[in-house]
Amino acid sequence: IEDQLAPVHVTLGTIYLGTGQYENAVRAYSLALALDSTEVEAFSGLGHAYASLNRREEAERAFKQAVRVAPEDHRAYTFLGNFYLRAGRFDEAAAQYRRVIALTPDNFHGYNNLGATFLYEKKLDSARVYFERSIAIHPTPSAYSNLGAIAYNERRYQDEAAMYERAVSLDSTNIKIWSNLAGAYNRAFEDSARVERISRRALAIAQEQLRVNPNDATLLRMMAWFQQTIGQEPAALASLERALTLEPGSIEIMFRAGLLYEEQGQRDKALQWIGQALRQGYPLEDINSTNTLASLREDPRFQRIVRDLGKR
Repeated sequence: IEDQLAPVHVTLGTIYLGTGQYENAVRAYSLALALDSTEVEAFSGLGHAYASLNRREEAERAFKQAVRVAPEDHRAYTFLGNFYLRAGRFDEAAAQYRRVIALTPDNFHGYNNLGATFLYEKKLDSARVYFERSIAIHPTPSAYSNLGAIAYNERRYQDEAAMYERAVSLDSTNIKIWSNLAGAYNRAFEDSARVERISRRALAIAQEQLRVNPNDATLLRMMAWFQQTIGQEPAALASLERALTLEPGSIEIMFRAGLLYEEQGQRDKALQWIGQALRQGYPLEDINSTNTLASLREDPRFQRIVRDLGKR
């Protein structure tokens, strides 16, 4: 009977996780594991809950335990790989995704995720191979969005916009894709009116989603960008600072914080977060290619950060 009750607690934990009640999620998943110590979904859910609470060591242990109890379950490797990817541990993430592909050779998510590790490391040709392989198996908005990111890095901005258009046609509720599309239109066509329309539409979607999970750090980070784009600067800072509080270990949120502070003329805070992102593994190439940060890159304090990183 106890084994049959474990999935009930897993389901409850998943509901708590999806609505931002992370402490309750930890308790529910822990109850499930007390009843059935081989419940892989409970370990994975526990890892996500701990990560959302910024209890990163406990999160990593939970994800690793999922792999130990279910070494043939590709999902366990995916969750551990995603944890490493968000933390900027790209080689470790790639190792997990390779295991996913070894277990399930037609796993389009596995190819897409492996490509993402190469994208972060600016190995664009390798990344492209995996994204295209993923799409050949099954087209997804994520893979098209990642091809858009490659086009961005190669300064092919109209191609970038076309890829994001393909992505948003597959998922019109994905806030990250809307954000990328708005940026691509701005770069490719300098169409500020269209960028503002997209930003307002995306902000409305994000606000609706935030009602479901008010503790979604990624969503708050995206909202900050849209709010900044349409001139809601105080609201943008509030959203970004909330995201940093919820997920202070995210290198993407660190970078976005630096970008937003620089746009609002707060150079000291911009340097603080850009420097932190770099020290945690954010690609220097991305910072060097971001037009908004051109002035910051001339700041001797930024140049000192880069020199210090080179001495490591």
